[in-house]
Amino acid sequence: MKFPPKHERLLTKGLFKSLSDKENNLAIYDVKFPVETPLENYISPDRIVEVLPFAVNGAGDIWGYLVAKLPEAPVTLFYHDDTIAEEQASDIESFFVLQLIRDAIYGTNETHPGVPKGETREHILRMCDLLRPMFSPTSMQHLLDLKNTVEQAPENYNIHPLDEQSGEQLIKSLQPQNQIFDTYDWQDF
Repeated sequence: MKFPPKHERLLTKGLFKSLSDKENNLAIYDVKFPVETPLENYISPDRIVEVLPFAVNGAGDIWGYLVAKLPEAPVTLFYHDDTIAEEQASDIESFFVLQLIRDAIYGTNETHPGVPKGETREHILRMCDLLRPMFSPTSMQHLLDLKNTVEQAPENYNIHPLDEQSGEQLIKSLQPQNQIFDTYDWQDF
């Protein structure tokens, strides 16, 4: 089973290996790459559907793809403690941009790897610069828009360098106009 094409391209470029390296300053808050632990550790075996996982969060929820929707499946968040799944981003590049926007809105904490306390702003700018060359032109533009917005924030906005209104505008720009993200019950599959 193969990941969608954009995901495969980023795998080939070594992005996920870099993100899983704790010594590396590449990091997205509360997203752990890759998923090496069996799905049964996150979801009860009777509820596992055909999921191609690629990351987990601190709560044990899984980001991945619903196999039935491959090869162009949206990135979906599969909650570990109920049967709800939410499509979050049209593709893996949009997922990364979305997570960086959320990091910029809500900030990171002092235990975030690679981000000293209070330096969310610099981390977001660094991540935009590191990811941009790996992404498609459209996603490169989204990263540039995020970077420009964060750079324009007042200097004292280091922990939360992006206000919610600006962040929501950036998030809205990520979703293709003709795409509606579904929320569904896993038990439907």
